[in-house]
Amino acid sequence: MRYGLDLETGQVKATIEELHLLGNAARHGDGGSLTKLRDRAPHLWHYADSTVAAKSEEHAILSEGIQLSDSGLTRYVRALTRFWGLADREPGAVLDVPY
Repeated sequence: MRYGLDLETGQVKATIEELHLLGNAARHGDGGSLTKLRDRAPHLWHYADSTVAAKSEEHAILSEGIQLSDSGLTRYVRALTRFWGLADREPGAVLDVPY
């Protein structure tokens, strides 16, 4: 807990850190953030078969293969909403958006 914010509940911290790595990988392509993202979130890559995966990795275009699903985007939005809801000290702060 930092500054009175419980960022472990609902994996807020981990999800926001993943989103940060995703943003860096999208901006900068292959590099340190992409390597960390690949280790942390392999679900962001969907290959038709292992041949396509091997070719992609061989040519170091991993950033081009990132695929964000609707549910993945929803997970990021929910984590950000929870973060700002926890940070908001006013009554009635929103912690979770409805599904």
